[in-house]
Formats: sequence, C-alpha cells, structure tokens
Amino acid sequence: MANPRTIFLDQQGSLSDQVAAALLAGIPSGPFDLEGTEVWTPTSGAARRIRHSLAKVSEGKGSGVLSPKFSKPMAALLPQSQGAGIASRSDREAAWGLVLKGAEPSSILRLFPKGEVLEGEQALLGTAGMLCDLCDMLAEGGITPLLPRILEVCEEDEDRWSEMVPLYKAYLGVLSGTKLTDPNEVRIHGVDAPAGSIKKLFIACIPDLPMAAQRRANALLEQGVPVTVLVWKPGTMAGGFDAWGRPIAQEWRESEIPLLANQIVMSKDPADEAERAIQFLSEAGE
Repeated sequence: MANPRTIFLDQQGSLSDQVAAALLAGIPSGPFDLEGTEVWTPTSGAARRIRHSLAKVSEGKGSGVLSPKFSKPMAALLPQSQGAGIASRSDREAAWGLVLKGAEPSSILRLFPKGEVLEGEQALLGTAGMLCDLCDMLAEGGITPLLPRILEVCEEDEDRWSEMVPLYKAYLGVLSGTKLTDPNEVRIHGVDAPAGSIKKLFIACIPDLPMAAQRRANALLEQGVPVTVLVWKPGTMAGGFDAWGRPIAQEWRESEIPLLANQIVMSKDPADEAERAIQFLSEAGE
C-alpha cells in the first residue's frame, strides 16, 4: 500500500503561512495554479486563514494564486455536486422522529429503558438528534449500524445494537420514500470513488483524522493521487506522530509536561483567574 508524504511544520510563526508555503512549494508562478488541489482542514476558520495566507505569500512572490478547494474531512466524502437527494440534518431528524413515533415500545426497551424520551414531539426530536449524532460518530470510523463489524467494537452492547438495526433500516426506508439518501451512507459507500478533478490532496494539520477520511485518502493514493500530510510540530515535542498526523498515544502518555512549580499560579475564583490572565498578557507585550 502506498504511503502519504509527511511534512513537519516546525516554525514558531504563523501556522497558516507555513501551510500556504507548503501548498505553493514547487509550483511555477504566474499565477500559482492550485485548482486541482484539495485541502482538508480541521475547521472552516482554518481554511479561511490559509486562503488569506496564500494570497499574502503569493503576493510576496510577485504573483497571484488560483485557490485550491478547501473542505473538512467528512464533508470531503460527499459528492461535489450534492444538490437534492442527500438528506439534511433536519430531514434526518424528522425521519428518525417518525420511526421512533411508530416503534413498538417493547421492541426498543433496551435502547430506551426510560419511556419519557419518546413522549411528545420535543422529546422525540431530541432523541432523533441523539441518533443522528450517534450515526455521525460511527461514520467517522467508516461504520453504519448495519455493518456486522460494529459488534467487534461494541460487543458488550450486542442486545442494544440488535434493536438498533431494524430501527435504522426503517429510518433509511423513510428517507428513501421521500427520495432522499442518508449522507453517511453516501460517505461510506463512496470511499473508493474515482478521484475526479483531484490532482493532489493535502491534509493540513488534522490531529484526529477520521478513519473514513483516511480510507478515502488511501483510495486516492491507490489511484495515483499524491497525498501530503502536514503536521504542526514546533520546537521539541514530547511524542511523535503517525503517517496521518495523529499523535502516537503511547509516546504521549509516557511524556512529562515541562512545567515548573513556579509556573503554576493558584486563583481563588474565575474572576481572579481572568484578572491574572489579563495582567499576564498585558506584560507580555506582543
């Protein structure tokens, strides 16, 4: 299996400037063409800052820049032209609410031992939202409630998952009846989709890359698309990182935080803490 290229960003300065410089490295100017490049960022705010830095760095080199496509990892697993057909969060909550409203209470007793979470529209929608969140978390690991592999992870809850399966099938049926598709099903089944317009992929400083996104990146590697993982590692750090920019847990667990006793200041309450923080910042200058 092909491996991504890993670049450590080890400067103390602006992280977005370092990411921008990595994106522009080796690309002829006049203007810098990044249209075939996709960049995964941890947040939308990070994408905005990198876009701003790209404009600044390219201007400093006397050229412009054709911006890459930015997205968060799980959003990147959805088709580029989403349009109608993929259920929104509201669609999903409504579908779950209908399923829960029509479910026989005795068939979901292990899942919902307290019946009040299914009583009334507000309670139903709250529980529906919780099920949406559950499925979103499963999807990050490349799992849906229908995959047998889920019991490998949660074997102690086999009875509860057995009740979840028919509910999830009913939920998909409700969406299908309105010609909608669950976005997580689209993500998981589209991991091996063709690269399309993606010529390069950069994973920009994401310390907790979801497994589903990693599988998509692996699929792109197998299709010949270069994948570069950028890891922020300024100065001396306590532990290392794997090929996908995730901290190696064992190394970090065994590390000591380099704090001295005189660096810890006790505060009597939040107001005192805020006052001390402001005082510290005012004395720190820039």
